[in-house]
Amino acid sequence: MLYYTLVLFSPLAWGPFLALNGLMLAVFLVYMALALLASTIARTNGVAVGLAFVALILVAGIGALPAIGEYLPGRLFSWGATLMLGGSGTAWPAFGISLGIIAGALLAACIIFRRQEV
Repeated sequence: MLYYTLVLFSPLAWGPFLALNGLMLAVFLVYMALALLASTIARTNGVAVGLAFVALILVAGIGALPAIGEYLPGRLFSWGATLMLGGSGTAWPAFGISLGIIAGALLAACIIFRRQEV
């Protein structure tokens, strides 16, 4: 079965494929870090879900603005797609800001959680 797949389609380029998956992981980690932050801020699950959803809408909504969207996590999807199609465009600022959001949200969640335990 693999033989017919290779005959019909060209072999997969592993470098761009792994880069695409890494960039997608970075985007999903942004949303997971914001959801974790929301769950440490809120006292109930319902409020935590609401805060996480608001964070998702804010990040995605602000990312839809043309001037600002180049620097937010949603740009990483198009960078990965460009890599898979053989393009050479980059989005390093968006990647750096995504890592900053992840680190900031996790740091804030740790600080809030430590204060709640005392």
